Amino acid sequence: MACEDLRATLVGFQTQFAALEKDLADTPAPERAAAQKAAQPQLKKLTAEISAARIALNKCLAALAPPPPPPPLPPPPVTAMTVSGPQSTITVLGPQSAQHASRWNQAISDQMGVIGNDFRAPEEIGSAAFERASNNKLIPDFFDFWFPQTMPSDNGHHYKKSLAGKIQDVHIASISGTYEDNDLNIDIVPNPNYQDLLKYAHPREYTDIMSAEWNLTLHSHGQASCDDAASVAEFTFIEAEVQVSGDIHAGAAQLLNDMILKRTGSDICVYGPWIYDKGHCCHAEIHPAEQIWWSEDIPNGKKYTFSVISDASQRFWWRDQMDTGTKLIPWGAPPIYGLFAIAFDVSFSTIHAAGQQPLVFEVSNMDDYNVKEFPHGNQVYSLVYQGQTLIQFLPHNDAFEVSFEGVGSSGAQGPGLSTHIRGFLVFVTGVGTVTQKVTNGLVPKGSNVNAVTEILERAAFEKVEGHYIFTVTGSTSPSSITVSRTTTTTDPIKTVIDLNGKWASGGSPGPVISVTGNAITVDMSAYKRPTAHGSVIDASNITVTFPDDKVYTGKVGVPNSIRWSNNSAWTKV
Repeated sequence: MACEDLRATLVGFQTQFAALEKDLADTPAPERAAAQKAAQPQLKKLTAEISAARIALNKCLAALAPPPPPPPLPPPPVTAMTVSGPQSTITVLGPQSAQHASRWNQAISDQMGVIGNDFRAPEEIGSAAFERASNNKLIPDFFDFWFPQTMPSDNGHHYKKSLAGKIQDVHIASISGTYEDNDLNIDIVPNPNYQDLLKYAHPREYTDIMSAEWNLTLHSHGQASCDDAASVAEFTFIEAEVQVSGDIHAGAAQLLNDMILKRTGSDICVYGPWIYDKGHCCHAEIHPAEQIWWSEDIPNGKKYTFSVISDASQRFWWRDQMDTGTKLIPWGAPPIYGLFAIAFDVSFSTIHAAGQQPLVFEVSNMDDYNVKEFPHGNQVYSLVYQGQTLIQFLPHNDAFEVSFEGVGSSGAQGPGLSTHIRGFLVFVTGVGTVTQKVTNGLVPKGSNVNAVTEILERAAFEKVEGHYIFTVTGSTSPSSITVSRTTTTTDPIKTVIDLNGKWASGGSPGPVISVTGNAITVDMSAYKRPTAHGSVIDASNITVTFPDDKVYTGKVGVPNSIRWSNNSAWTKV
């Protein structure tokens, strides 16, 4: 209201000024000069009053107006890393991107801390169905049997899917007759975020294939309908199926079966084509289940169990087994690559950095056949920030390709504050092989098995199944780093010799090693080099990150020596 009063005052002065000027303009010419002279003091006064009223009004309006918006904040930094051999170094730490944060949360909340083969992108498989060979001469081999399914959100495309749920049952099939089957079968009740795999699956249906099997075998194989209680109940779970080994009597399938059986009622994750089976009332399946994994808390951290399988039944290997739709690649043809992305969360503080221990992920083999070897793969892989090793991956073999992805900060940062660094330890392994055995004008050397003329495919190439079952254990000491929100601790490892003290390199004393718990600090000031940090792996092995060089593993030996992975040696003084 005060501003309106000021506005009225200003208008009043302006009105008086305009009226006076009009009166002067209407004054007859002979008297106008004298009138203008007489009016000058009044005009001057009104001009001053108008100016003062305008200033007062503007100040009043400015006081009522909202303050101008603050200048935009500069964009946050984007995480940048350099990779040198097996060491990845964070050179710039920015917030974890929204996309990777979403995937990180999905891994932790829904998939036991892990994202599978769809970590980088979904895998499209095409719309073509697979036929199934019959052992009955009266039933042809060209019936379309396994059909890919699609979600409304897939926009008509067909993808491999991840499934997380509770284990209801597991067994190894031993079916002979018309449709032989030796698959490992895992019945999984989907968790809430995976119920769409049931909701949008093909409905229960008694099919022509089932009718043919039942009637042409004179009711000795198959079933008469899909309305029995067992068939109805099967549509409350999804079946994950895969034939683990070409030798059905080999121990790999039984090993996996027994481990999963012990987890009945617990969570499990699988990945593979989401399909329905016309020989099984159109039941929803993940088939073949090329990836199977779970994790569990253990006294000193978290243990992950992984399986990568190239289905050994050979039912999903060749394009001539596919029909009725778009053929991209055979779903289960070797080689099958298994990507596993483990979500990690590292609490990093510059104040306590020297006492931090890296989170060490270590591989142990359980069963393997025909696993791909990656050149120079058997190294210690490390993620480093500000000279400190945060994560290490110890494969103990050449079976992996390793990277650190989706890395960024989470939560408050600043002097004296802990920074949570999140991301994914990503490793890829491969099983099974495809080999070109014929080279000619129709199949040139180096041809793509899925690009040559389909009729030539089997004659020109040989495919062999494979599988890899292994565990990865993540642990650290002291409890400064968390794995999937689980704090981990380990007891100090006693090495075969005492590492504390002065050491000589090339005969000249220089390095000084200090060990606290399993943390190693190496004073390199004698060489005008920065302090190095590492950890004790076991009684005879250590790993150390030299910030101005790279990560080295060391073999601790008697008497008083360390043999490094670059073949240099230190001796204790």
